[in-house]
Amino acid sequence: MREQETVSSGQMAVLFYVFMIGSSVIALPGPVIGFAKNGAWLSLILTAGFGTVLLYCTLYLYNKHPDLTFVEYSQKTVGTWVTAILVVPFLTVATESSMGIIQHMGIFLKTSMMRETPLYVFHAFIYITIAMTLRAGIEVMARLFFLLTVFMVLFILTVLLLATPEYHPAYMLPFLPQGFKPVLHGVYATVGFPYAELIFFTMLLPFVRQAEIGNLPKKMYVALWASTMSMVFVTVSTIMTFGPIAGERKYSVFEIARIIEVQEIIQRIESLIGISLILGSYMKATLSMYVLNIGLSRLLRLSDDRLLIFPLALIHMLASIISVESDNKWVEIVHSVVPLWFFVGAVIPLLILTAVTVVKTSRRRNNS
Repeated sequence: MREQETVSSGQMAVLFYVFMIGSSVIALPGPVIGFAKNGAWLSLILTAGFGTVLLYCTLYLYNKHPDLTFVEYSQKTVGTWVTAILVVPFLTVATESSMGIIQHMGIFLKTSMMRETPLYVFHAFIYITIAMTLRAGIEVMARLFFLLTVFMVLFILTVLLLATPEYHPAYMLPFLPQGFKPVLHGVYATVGFPYAELIFFTMLLPFVRQAEIGNLPKKMYVALWASTMSMVFVTVSTIMTFGPIAGERKYSVFEIARIIEVQEIIQRIESLIGISLILGSYMKATLSMYVLNIGLSRLLRLSDDRLLIFPLALIHMLASIISVESDNKWVEIVHSVVPLWFFVGAVIPLLILTAVTVVKTSRRRNNS
């Protein structure tokens, strides 16, 4: 790790917030409402409780190994061979995350805004931008992403506030008409995307300045629940706008923006949401690929963390050409396969390392 590459605890919390909402604040509410109906907001809150447990484990391991990434303290705790078994699935999760986000963004742009443009055009531009951002380093990313996050949140908030005349609170009822089972389905659908992905920050927390470690846990928990409340706000707004057909709106905020009309002066402002999705997807995919790059560099013991950036970007771009192009198929993969994949590939390795660390720490105490 290069010594000069450090960020403040506040900057890390902002990175965590934008990583959690990223593209999910726009793309997630519609499918979750389709699964959980009017209880979708409850599904998000319950999954956030699961995310809080994962964040606690992440911060616990960081507290025990503040200078080491997930790969490094895994090697220290369970050895090289076991680390390979744990880290390879973890890196496949990071790969799917970085590729999937851009794939989703490309499908959105192609189906909603620029239907005649091939997907590889979107992917080529975004991967070139991501690679250049990664070359700049995490300090530049932290400063840039703060500004972009402000714009993204303002755009989404503006649309939701302008849409208030279209809200019908009666659409929130009946609550749980089919019982609690749909809510649990919504929980399963959101476990992988975005909550299991917070484990990626086991690779990023060591970049926080040592003097600010004490302030980090509180800010990370605030960021987690702020992102959850942001998604809950969007979900509730979608339900109150579209009622029984809310679950059919894949990009709910985009659909809300399309119906806004204020005195024939303010209308057709869905471009703001298009910009927000591009910004959120770009930032989240950049962080995911940064985790993948750092993880591979540490696993292969490379002296230069930047060596793999352009090869990874090229591989991702080529893979995107032959990947899924159907929006419905992609939604099915994200909410049926991804939760199980991410749980096995990311959550289980984290829990194993946490348990081993707890046992070793307890034994040291007993011996001393």
